[in-house]
Amino acid sequence: MQLELFLLQRLKAINKIFMSMKKKLWEYVKWMLSEADDDTQKDLLVEPDDVEETDEEQQEVSSGGVAGAMTPLGTDASYPDSRVGHKKSPARAAGDSFGGARPPKKS
Repeated sequence: MQLELFLLQRLKAINKIFMSMKKKLWEYVKWMLSEADDDTQKDLLVEPDDVEETDEEQQEVSSGGVAGAMTPLGTDASYPDSRVGHKKSPARAAGDSFGGARPPKKS
């Protein structure tokens, strides 16, 4: 009984300290955000309004920086020739996700 009362008092004290720290933390966050708002308006780097026009057209091609065939998301390199009627079992699909793991064979 005394131990339970002691633990309850300690829990209340810890909770009071935690709530005080939480309140101070939020005050600090609000202060930091208000300071950041003031500073960002002064130090904001923006593009100048008078951008020089160039007559030369730049031709750039970007492939996303990935080697290999470009196919829609969710497809593999054999995209146009889909394997009709081929569907992986959920166990095989999960195994492929984890480095080729396979469920044990039933004997």
